[in-house]
Amino acid sequence: MAKLKHTPTGREFHCGSLALKRLNDIATRLINERDDATDWDATELSDFLKSTLLNYLFAEGVSSSEQIIVPWLEAGLKSVRARHRRFTHYVPCVAVQIGAKDIYTSGAITFKRKALFFDEIGSGIASYERARDRLNSRVFRNSMPDQLDCLKGKGATRPNKAIETFKKFANMMEWVAIIPVKRCDYVVSEKRAEAALRVALSASALLLQGTKGADLRIAGDPFEPWEKGKLSSTGDKMFRPTSSWRFGTPMADQDWPAYLQSVASPVLCVIHELIKQILSGVPLTYGFKLALRAITWYADAVRDTNQETRLIKCTTAIECLVLSSSGTATSSFVIRGAILAQREDLSMIDCAAIASELYKQRSNIAHGNISEIPSKSESTSRALAFTRNAVLQFLAICAQLKPLGPHREGTREDFLEYYKQCEARFGVEIEEIKRRKLHTIRKTQQEEVAEK
Repeated sequence: MAKLKHTPTGREFHCGSLALKRLNDIATRLINERDDATDWDATELSDFLKSTLLNYLFAEGVSSSEQIIVPWLEAGLKSVRARHRRFTHYVPCVAVQIGAKDIYTSGAITFKRKALFFDEIGSGIASYERARDRLNSRVFRNSMPDQLDCLKGKGATRPNKAIETFKKFANMMEWVAIIPVKRCDYVVSEKRAEAALRVALSASALLLQGTKGADLRIAGDPFEPWEKGKLSSTGDKMFRPTSSWRFGTPMADQDWPAYLQSVASPVLCVIHELIKQILSGVPLTYGFKLALRAITWYADAVRDTNQETRLIKCTTAIECLVLSSSGTATSSFVIRGAILAQREDLSMIDCAAIASELYKQRSNIAHGNISEIPSKSESTSRALAFTRNAVLQFLAICAQLKPLGPHREGTREDFLEYYKQCEARFGVEIEEIKRRKLHTIRKTQQEEVAEK
């Protein structure tokens, strides 16, 4: 049971939970019928409908609820739509330090050194603080005597100024990401900005080799602390405190962006387009959805300090891309993963061996075969390198957007056709992979028989 308020009289009326749920459903339906549905937050519209229903229903001259339904709903849509704005969000983060640069861009996102950012916005923040102080003073002047003590009590502790609050939130973050979002609801705008920034940071982790991008993150994300303090004892009441530091900001050469542009231009195009589409709320194509999932899983694997979960995440990132069907999961993972991951210095057959071992390790971890789980970090290094190569190659394929001809749209069927063409092209290598796999199976079976 909840209450709805009649604003003109201040009276409150009880309303059942099912009725309130119906208002939520109405708001959702109204928004879904619009062309710009993705720009709206249903909760905002639902709250407006709840707060104004009785005002319309009890208005003078209203004899039936049918009279007020259309104007009430239209007023709700108009009011909420009028609050949509073009917002620019400022999000503290750990980003790549490129040479001595204080500012650089990744698609639509600008990364700026925190010190430089605060220098530039100082006057704007000061203006905001002065306006807030004037409003606070006006509240005190116009308050009733019995309210003054309460206000003074609340104002006994000076509230943090906006700049102080933001600096506290940005502690240990060296960068501020500046993210412009097209006109939409504020809640939607915030979500788009964060999602786009996460894609940009995950893409940076992909473009950096190994685990160099492990510390890329947004303020507020969980992370491995830079400073660790520990206490130990030998049991004779002699305690020994120890501490360790690590510096997690990833570094890149000044010419790193130019190098990426020269060797990975198609990949950068996909990453920048992905960020652009997320910020604008455009529905992603099938290929871009796969790419987004693979980039995210790979970045999570890079950040993960647990060897076993890192292997599982690497495997999942590749499984996002190979589009296996029922009964072909292993072969699709090995063959299509090898097709994507192969390089001039790493043949498809060698890649298939890495893929097969990675898939086997994932199965051992998932099914609790502890004795078969590797204990050395080399396995995760190879898994990360293999996964990185596969994801980068898939992004290069997505760069074409219509990879198989002018009439292709990048659907699941298009990518399956792409794999089919690749499998036909590498038929000799695939037969050799199958032959080696069969040989390994027979050898294992012979060893098991010998042991018995």
